[in-house]
Amino acid sequence: MAIRPPAWCAGAVPERNKGWVDPNSGELLVSSRFTQAQIDEFYGIPSIEEVQVVHEEVTAPVEPTVVDEDEWQAEDLNQDGEIDELESMTKKELELLGREHGVELDRRKTRASLVSQMRNLLSK
Repeated sequence: MAIRPPAWCAGAVPERNKGWVDPNSGELLVSSRFTQAQIDEFYGIPSIEEVQVVHEEVTAPVEPTVVDEDEWQAEDLNQDGEIDELESMTKKELELLGREHGVELDRRKTRASLVSQMRNLLSK
């Protein structure tokens, strides 16, 4: 059975082996003994059994996904058909490469937009 705070103090929080407590002052409002399971249920924390079930579902084997060559975007490839080196760079590396070419890139933008900006710069 779920526990509920007193109607006259809806903001009270349960404490183990104490009861309902004012969260701001720590004052005991209503004396009662709660188990940890009751307190976890009050806060919406799943029980160990529920966590184990979810864990078993998550650890089930996952089929690997195969990406068709048709799914690659043309802009991700060089003229020789290999994946563009810019695609494997981090934002920091792209920023440093931009500085080498006299351009200051804004790392607050997405990595894809930085790659696009560098690709345009290098194609000139």
